[in-house]
Amino acid sequence: MSETSPTPPKPPPGPSSAPNPSSGSRGGYIPPAPPGPAFYGMAQPAPPARSGTFSRIVIYLLAVGLLVSITINVYLSLIVGALTSDIRETIHTRGDTKQRVVIIPVDGVINAGVEEFVVPVLRRLKADPPKAVVLRVDSPGGDPFVSDRIWNALRNFRKETGVPVVASFGGMAASGGYYISAGSDLIIAEPSCITGSIGVMSIRLNPEGLFRDILKIEPYVQTSSDSPRKDVGNHPFRFSEDDRDANQRLLDTLDAQFKHVVRQGRPDLAKHAELFEAATSGQAFSAQTAMDNGLIDVIGYLDDAIEKAAVLAEIPDDVEPHVVVVRRPVQSLLRSIIGVEGSAPSAGFPASGHELQEMLLETASWRFEYRWYPGL
Repeated sequence: MSETSPTPPKPPPGPSSAPNPSSGSRGGYIPPAPPGPAFYGMAQPAPPARSGTFSRIVIYLLAVGLLVSITINVYLSLIVGALTSDIRETIHTRGDTKQRVVIIPVDGVINAGVEEFVVPVLRRLKADPPKAVVLRVDSPGGDPFVSDRIWNALRNFRKETGVPVVASFGGMAASGGYYISAGSDLIIAEPSCITGSIGVMSIRLNPEGLFRDILKIEPYVQTSSDSPRKDVGNHPFRFSEDDRDANQRLLDTLDAQFKHVVRQGRPDLAKHAELFEAATSGQAFSAQTAMDNGLIDVIGYLDDAIEKAAVLAEIPDDVEPHVVVVRRPVQSLLRSIIGVEGSAPSAGFPASGHELQEMLLETASWRFEYRWYPGL
């Protein structure tokens, strides 16, 4: 008689009856997942909301970048437009446009940039002459050759149009600043103005001792057979008495030209030899002393110069003249300020032996100037 083993009772459902997955048993009882809080009537919590800080930062940075890009493009457009813009006019005083007075400013060192502004302005004004021109000068002077060309352009303008020109001196109108103004119909200077300094000077460095005594280099310049004096006064590394004499003759020639311009523009002063010699000795003067010496006519400001110009132009007293100021293109202004000449130097110092040589030659070359240097 066979014996049967009793069937073991099923364990009650619960966590303890769940088979161990690691045991490898198959077909075991797998109980359902325990009920969540909702089973007990509680609301299921929403997943935590993301703050969005990173997204906001990205959007902010993109907006700032776009704004900066737009701003840069606007400024670049303005700069490019200014660099390529033509001479323009701005209104100083509104009035009767038929009674037009034009102010031409000459600021800073007189160089090629100033010439490239003033001469085209005068050429344009010849085609449409105003009633009067006020040359507003605030300059210590500069290049003698440029100064002479500007003076000549003003002289021809007055001769061809009959338009009166009044020079109005600001804080300074010395040397070349006076030269370009000498042919004006009237010269007015502000009370604090420094003017005069009529004469020419040359400045150069003499590197002869540096090369000979320190670097032990003996520069050598050779001239053509038929031009044996080509290097006299033209040798960048020598400064002999012969060189000094040659340079002095050039200085005296330019000085004589300056005095000739002053005689033409100030005929009353030229009649008094002693006073003329004192006024053109090269010394700079205050406005009052310059007027006592006959170099200027009136002490006053820009508005006074405009009034005098209106009188010379015979504009009726009851009519307000329309006064405009011609403005310089930025390109011309930059050239005047920094003295841009030729191409820009390449990067590095020295970029090449040739550039170093050019720099030394430029430093050691004579430079003639109708210019006032305080303290020299």
